[in-house]
Amino acid sequence: MAFPLYKIVHETNIEILWTIFHSIIPMFIAIPSFALLYSMEEVVVDPSITIKAI
Repeated sequence: MAFPLYKIVHETNIEILWTIFHSIIPMFIAIPSFALLYSMEEVVVDPSITIKAI
């Protein structure tokens, strides 16, 4: 009993789902990272030490 060739060649639905699934994973990683980067970007009004680099 041979596996039908159309199942191997024409499974575009699986390919689309596979691509979408792997595109969503980095989004779940990036969204919390953006929040962390935004919180680290706070400006200090009166720093106690300043360093001047030449």
